[in-house]
Amino acid sequence: MRCKCYSILTIDFLYAFERFLLARLHMNSLLDTVNTLEAHETLAALSTGVDAAYDEIMFRINTQPQPARIRLAGQTIYLVAYTFRLLSVEELLHALAVRPGDINLNLEAVVLEEELTLACAGLVIIDEKRNVRFVRK
Repeated sequence: MRCKCYSILTIDFLYAFERFLLARLHMNSLLDTVNTLEAHETLAALSTGVDAAYDEIMFRINTQPQPARIRLAGQTIYLVAYTFRLLSVEELLHALAVRPGDINLNLEAVVLEEELTLACAGLVIIDEKRNVRFVRK
């Protein structure tokens, strides 16, 4: 009987977690609006599932008007996805600043952390310990 209760609780927890994640992704979508009309249009078009919300975020990332932001988002997502541990904001910003052939870190190539989070459209966040991670752990 314990296993069945545990399974039900796990499913309930995962469902609740997905709902909170979806709410956060929707709030990130609303942050991109600049007026009430855009906010209403965004609310009307919100997805009902997490997969669709991720697809919307990736669409927003890939249709940004600045190619440099698209490139920054791609590099950031790649590094966050393939590192073996969480990176601090500073570590990630320094890693992104290094270019092939660089011997030293060029501080002029370091982007602002605000640019990092804007480019990733809410998919990558900076947590309370100043580590960079995906919005969904």
